[in-house]
Amino acid sequence: MRAALGTDAAVTGVGAITALGAGVSATWDGLLDGRDGARTLAEDGGTGGMPRAATVDEPWLRTPVPEVHEAQAKFLNPSGQLAVTAAAEAAAAGRLEGAGATEGDRAFFLAQVDWTPCSFTHFHAAFEEASDGFTKPAEGEALNAATIRKLNPFYLLDTLNNNASSLLTAIHGLRGPNTSTSGWSGTGLAALSLCARTIARGEAKVGLVVGTGRFTTPTSRFEIERIHPLGAKVVPGEGAGALCLESLAHARARGLAPLAVVLGQGASYGAPVDRRPRAQTIAAAARDALREAGAFAGEVSAALCFDVDEGRAALATLPGGSGVPVLSLIHISEPTRPY
Repeated sequence: MRAALGTDAAVTGVGAITALGAGVSATWDGLLDGRDGARTLAEDGGTGGMPRAATVDEPWLRTPVPEVHEAQAKFLNPSGQLAVTAAAEAAAAGRLEGAGATEGDRAFFLAQVDWTPCSFTHFHAAFEEASDGFTKPAEGEALNAATIRKLNPFYLLDTLNNNASSLLTAIHGLRGPNTSTSGWSGTGLAALSLCARTIARGEAKVGLVVGTGRFTTPTSRFEIERIHPLGAKVVPGEGAGALCLESLAHARARGLAPLAVVLGQGASYGAPVDRRPRAQTIAAAARDALREAGAFAGEVSAALCFDVDEGRAALATLPGGSGVPVLSLIHISEPTRPY
């Protein structure tokens, strides 16, 4: 494995809020205790979805928001609130405010998914008026007129993922390279990759990466349960994690001890199977990452994969990869498997 270079992206701060607790320490203690944070939920919204989920205790927003941003913070959906909480811990741990970087030198990459419902209830009053108390079909022109009078347009802010992106940008002065992604899985890793590349290329001095998601609503639990065979292996959850990154040379100059260094990355895309990548697609990405890091699979102490079986199949195709322990956090419902 090659030696770390000064231009490599180093992790200098970490933040988290999960079903195991608020903060990295609480989450780590929960993992060491063998807890998974799952609980039986009282309702399923009529969907018949999975009855258990790993939920975060409210309030989700556990960090003070500057007064100038309080109005916008009121419209954060749950995953956005979790994102702000995790980001604050990572930024403080990585001393983002004292990084000696202008706002234009601060990168930001967000990965977010939130199934907070935008439902018929928002339009109930307008439909009621246009249909004379639901006694007749609502005609288009009448419904449009009633919607203008009855619908509160701020309902949109409760469902927009980019609300968290804009708020975090403003709070932490992140006006350098940035983007926001959303998807079922893998987007958090994609955000980390983008930020690490940005740092390594010298396009920003520091960067903040946030991954946040909420799969605990009745609709999302129903969807996950129907994804065979994935539904039999997972417990839906919610939470957020954040990392503060900067070049290794910059971190050392500030007297920070890096928690980790990104030595290699890889990405590959193939036809999905049950909405998951094929093992050969994973192997291709792993091969590229190892090549960039100047390493071979036998030097890897562990591999964290979305699915244990796919991870093992992927590593088996690489020289020395068969003996690498494969870990997966989605298997918390199966105590006999590593997690």
